Amino acid sequence: MKIKYFLIILVLGCSTSALRRDNIGDYQNTSSIFKYFYPDLPLWANFSQAAQCQRSFRGKIFDFKNLEMDTSFDYKELVQFQYLYNIEYNRLLQSLGEDSPSVKEEEKLFYNVLANIRTGIYGFNPPKYQRIHLIWIDPYLDSKKDFLKLINSNALVLGHPVFVSLCLSHQEVVDLINRNDLQNKDIRILSFEAFSLFDSSLHLQNALKFDFSQFFEKNQKLIFYSSKEVVPNEFFGDFEVFKQDPQ
Repeated sequence: MKIKYFLIILVLGCSTSALRRDNIGDYQNTSSIFKYFYPDLPLWANFSQAAQCQRSFRGKIFDFKNLEMDTSFDYKELVQFQYLYNIEYNRLLQSLGEDSPSVKEEEKLFYNVLANIRTGIYGFNPPKYQRIHLIWIDPYLDSKKDFLKLINSNALVLGHPVFVSLCLSHQEVVDLINRNDLQNKDIRILSFEAFSLFDSSLHLQNALKFDFSQFFEKNQKLIFYSSKEVVPNEFFGDFEVFKQDPQ
């Protein structure tokens, strides 16, 4: 037990020391919004162990403790804030090309997202359908054949589909849906940008996770679709696991 605890502390220590903030000088003596951000992961650390993939987009990770203190947001609102901020931040990056956003641009984005959350505009709107299919798409992405088999199965028919990804950004999942002509399926998206370092009690965790139980009603049935028989540690909730074997 002591060894396990030591390893957790070691991993956290290594992760923290590996974190960095881009353009340090640009953040000094400027807006106080940056107290809500954790430093960006370096490119080499922007990796999902469970999905075995290197991410192309570095999402922003927020300090929910600080953000909650100043906004009075509950856990769901904090998650929605981080998710929507990252969706809009990625769009901003795409519009700028190779340029980095200025402090003023990030500040404007921050307050726009803050206003959206206060008025109930979210990045993820949970389906109200009784049966929810949480489809972990990452294991299928290496094979076009396997992915086509997945989307032509009952996974998208018998329950309301939610594509979950530890590899792809929200925009990349949108692009995947569009490339496969799935726009009329009303597929909801939960990409890695929504995963946070805090649990629903705002206790700091040792890894990024998402608590599905906080976003769906108790009377909704959550069925987790995967090509594997286990649910990754990043996914927290009460699931029925369905192994969708691509073979």
